[in-house]
Amino acid sequence: DYAVNGLTTKVRVRLVVACNATAPGTQTFTGGLYPVTVAGGSSAFVPTLGSVVANTTAAVVNPTLSTVQAVASADVTIPSDGAYCLGFTSSATTATNSFTKLYAHLQFRNV
Repeated sequence: DYAVNGLTTKVRVRLVVACNATAPGTQTFTGGLYPVTVAGGSSAFVPTLGSVVANTTAAVVNPTLSTVQAVASADVTIPSDGAYCLGFTSSATTATNSFTKLYAHLQFRNV
């Protein structure tokens, strides 16, 4: 959809982590771009995420209280046609009274 003659489309994942006045604890939030396949029989829909697309991960390690932190993955050539989604993983359960909001953005450019 974003191809431009003579240029290569690059994408990257940007992850923004915002925390309230209680830090979430010792953990890492990692965002990435995942391929999606679907299956399921009658009256069922079962999406499955594949392995994260290489070099599209962005991680915030041990976010601090009352902050907004942003990180980005490397630029990679847009993957082959298919269904993809932005997802994230958390390495631990957040601390009591901690509220953490995660935003993942897929950015693209032609170079």
